[in-house]
Amino acid sequence: MNWVLTRTADEGRALAQQLGCLLIPCIERVERPWPPWPEGALVFVTARAVAQRLISEQRPQNLRVAAVAPVTRSVLEGAGVPVEISATGGALALAEAVKRAGPTDVFYPTSDAGVDQPEQAAAMKVLESNGRVHRFVVYEVRAPQGLAEQLRAAGDAGYIFYSPSAVAHVAAAGVVPLKAVCVGASTARAAREQHGWPEPLVVSGEDGVRKALS
Repeated sequence: MNWVLTRTADEGRALAQQLGCLLIPCIERVERPWPPWPEGALVFVTARAVAQRLISEQRPQNLRVAAVAPVTRSVLEGAGVPVEISATGGALALAEAVKRAGPTDVFYPTSDAGVDQPEQAAAMKVLESNGRVHRFVVYEVRAPQGLAEQLRAAGDAGYIFYSPSAVAHVAAAGVVPLKAVCVGASTARAAREQHGWPEPLVVSGEDGVRKALS
């Protein structure tokens, strides 16, 4: 089976070469200004892109962080940012872990696409029952120009997804993957919602993708 990797060019180039699959970037990110850090708030990080952005920002000392495991947490800890609370299973699972740890205000950096996701709405409900939530859009997610034509030219293939946004953009192009490998529970849930798609295989990180295709 031919495979299409849907990550951005910078993130996916090396992995596509290793796997021998076709790289078709299905998302573009456009950064927005980073907001002021809400004093004393726990930073709630659910995406690798947000983690990488956080690492690049000038941040307060003794920053408290909650992050989805294992990939997002690993990105932060690999850059020397300690993670106080983590959970597998996406934004909702992390929100429930934060609530179990006790009342706290939360700083929730996210994407414009994430704001509209049902899972984020459910996570917000849990977090708001536990304290004040400062949610800010720190980047926009767009479909690359000419994406539908590139996907159709690829023909029938399996698809490797790293984000719900990539799932949405492929679905909007009218493409149905022969098989879907999804990194993370949130991405898999998005794939299940698309009519006619196969049940996705849920994996963790690049090692999981390699095992799935081996």
